[in-house]
Amino acid sequence: MRNHQIRNFIANSISSIALLLSCNTYSNDSPIVLVEPAYPWNQAVSTKLYCSVSSPPLHQISSHTEAELTQVKPVGSIIKAGELVAEQDGFYLSQEIEIIRTDLEITQSQLTYAEEELSRLTKLRAADMVSPSHLNHLKLNVDTHRLNRQRLEQQLKTAEYRHERLQHFAKTDSQVLNIDANPGERLNPGQRVMQLLPLTENQIECSLPEEHLDSENLLSNSTFKLKNRDIHLRNISYTVIPETQNLNLYFEASREKLCLC
Repeated sequence: MRNHQIRNFIANSISSIALLLSCNTYSNDSPIVLVEPAYPWNQAVSTKLYCSVSSPPLHQISSHTEAELTQVKPVGSIIKAGELVAEQDGFYLSQEIEIIRTDLEITQSQLTYAEEELSRLTKLRAADMVSPSHLNHLKLNVDTHRLNRQRLEQQLKTAEYRHERLQHFAKTDSQVLNIDANPGERLNPGQRVMQLLPLTENQIECSLPEEHLDSENLLSNSTFKLKNRDIHLRNISYTVIPETQNLNLYFEASREKLCLC
């Protein structure tokens, strides 16, 4: 009986060892970590925006002085940046500038004489040869001539500024939208001559539903395309339009990209 129990124990032990060896053999043949090549995820959320082309403010050409309009570009003209679009006659303003310069020379001469006279009589005052009231009168003359010179210098600066603006130039590439004055007409200061529509400052304005902004970095990590061409995001509105719950996005675009048809 005892020998039979010993034989069963030995048989069971051998089976356990065989099973353990079988598990170890399977473990050595099979990798513990499976490695597979990873591929980039190229898919992204695409959203269609509803956009329109918004034009910049019109450029107003206005008269800076009272002068006759001598020439002006016709309506519909395409103007390059820096090109002359209108001009006024400068004869009367040129004469006014020369008169101011003459008055300045006269005032400077009077001031020089008054200062020399004051300096001379101030020395005599030490010997009680000149009354205080007379010296005060000379000081008043000096101050008056000095202030007159300052006033004339300001008038000259203003007149020269207005003279430089007798010729009107386009600030950017533009188109003449309308004309408010005709050649031969004598214009007043501030009177409008024409309106120009800038052609290089247009922008694309698009509406984006607020619900798409699920992340603060969504817009900075997004790309925008118009007809499969990238466009640059210029600005984002800080307020949501209450009626539509949309944000406005503003894009830069060259002239050939502005057709949204």
